Amino acid sequence: MNGRASIIFFPIPSEIYLIFARPNLIITTELGLRTLTAVVYKILNPDVQLTLWLTLSERTERKYGEIRLILRRFIVSRVDHIVVASASAKRYVETF
Repeated sequence: MNGRASIIFFPIPSEIYLIFARPNLIITTELGLRTLTAVVYKILNPDVQLTLWLTLSERTERKYGEIRLILRRFIVSRVDHIVVASASAKRYVETF
């Protein structure tokens, strides 16, 4: 370890909000666990539209390993729409 702590936020209430709100459209940001929760909800409710909003760049994503890359490919393949904040984000998404 390089002396820096690694923290992963696990948003437990997200699925509860989705179950009770029963949305027909979900807009989620980035490629973390909340977005994965939204993807699972969409799989279980195929009529739901899922939009992913990304503010990342090719450079910020270089540091992540293979497991996270596999998870991100899974997420990107399941969303209906993707909104990106830069040309670099667009290029990153197109690699999937």
